[in-house]
Parts: sequence; C-alpha cells; structure tokens
Amino acid sequence: GTAAAAPAPAEPRRPSLGSSIAVLPFDVFGQTEEERFLRIGVMEHITCHLASFHAPSVISSNTTRLYLGSAPRPIRVSEETGSRYVLTGSLRLDGPSAGLAAQLVDATDERVVWATTRICEVADLLALNVPIAEEIARAVVPSVDAAELRRTKGLRDAELAPYHMVLRAKELIFQLVHKDFLGAGALLRQAVEAGPDFPPAHALLADWYSVALWEGWSTDRPADRAALDRHARRAMALAPRDGRVL
Repeated sequence: GTAAAAPAPAEPRRPSLGSSIAVLPFDVFGQTEEERFLRIGVMEHITCHLASFHAPSVISSNTTRLYLGSAPRPIRVSEETGSRYVLTGSLRLDGPSAGLAAQLVDATDERVVWATTRICEVADLLALNVPIAEEIARAVVPSVDAAELRRTKGLRDAELAPYHMVLRAKELIFQLVHKDFLGAGALLRQAVEAGPDFPPAHALLADWYSVALWEGWSTDRPADRAALDRHARRAMALAPRDGRVL
C-alpha cells in the first residue's frame, strides 16, 4: 500500500485579540545622561497606573521593555503579546523642559484611538512620582472603554466578557430610562456571576441598587439594600484602594 501523507505543519497560533494595552518604551531625543531611564521609567509609570484601573488589562512592562531600541508596528506587538491596543510615545528634551507626544493605536487596523502632546519638566519625569504618567493613564482608559463599547455593539450579551458587560451596563444606566435600567441590572448580575473577582462589576452593581432605591424603582427595598451592601463590601475587599469603590 501507499504510505500516508505526512501531516501539514501546524500554523503558528496567533493570540486572540483582547482589550489589553501594551505600553512601549518611549523614544527620547536630545542629549541626556538619563535617556535610558526615561525610556523605561515613563513606560513603567504609565503601565502601573493603568494596572490600577483593573480594566482594561495591561501587558507587563517586563514584557514590553523587550521592544527597547526598536520601533515595531502595532500589529507585530499585538501578535506577540495578545494586546489589542498599543501605546507609543516620544520625549524631545530641550534643557529643563521636555515635549511629550503619545498615541494609542488599535492594532487591528493601526488606527489612532487617542493622542496627546504635552510640555513638562524633565525633573518631573525623573521624580519617583510622575504626574504626567497618571494623566496619560486616566485619558487612555476612557478612550479604550469607548472604543470597546463601539466594537462590541453588535454582540449579544452572552458573548461579552465581564469588562464589556460593565461598559454596556454603564451606558444603559446613565440613560435613566426604566426599561434600559432594568436591563443594565440583569447585565451586571451576569457580569458578577461570570467574573466574581472583577471589582468594577461589583462596584457598578452596588451603584445600580443605589439608583434603584433612590429613584423608587426597587420592588423589594430590604433585599436591594442588602444587595447594595453585599456588592459594595465585595468590591472593597477586592479593590480596597480604588477611589470609585470607596
């Protein structure tokens, strides 16, 4: 008989695109003894601030520092890290001041989702606390949230991850329409069931019960008060330093 044909080599598996962010080392232009520190330091400060938000997730700086000295395309970073969004930036040093430029790119089509330019002091970038890193993180998160809300618009609730359920529920809650508000509650209960350790889901569900009680939409006030307390305490246990939870 004839020998069986050898199986074709398997295609390399490409990581599925999530909603995570990869922060790359910043390029630095200008003469400075601290150039390498600035490239890594700014990246690590932004990464740490993003991680404090719990969602979207952020790729470890130990991984992204491997791109130091290179300028990879966002699609390559996405393929290698599984991130959907890539944050890149540059610093142009001019004496005591620095011009910072940063942009957040959706790796699927390399479209810029958010961008900014700032002027800051080099001394601030060398400090233990880098205020501009927190400013960037606080601007990036709502930009990713909005992009993910648009991207998942056509998906059924059952197809959503807890993070996306929270985004959709938040949009429904803020409309303060009774029918949509009830739908948001059902969605948030799905979110805490699917992600019991996801603090934003518990925090928003506690907020939902608070609004239901305040607006007179609660049909069982004692039970809803107990649920509000339960989810608020669970959120605090999971994220004791989160300002929104507190």
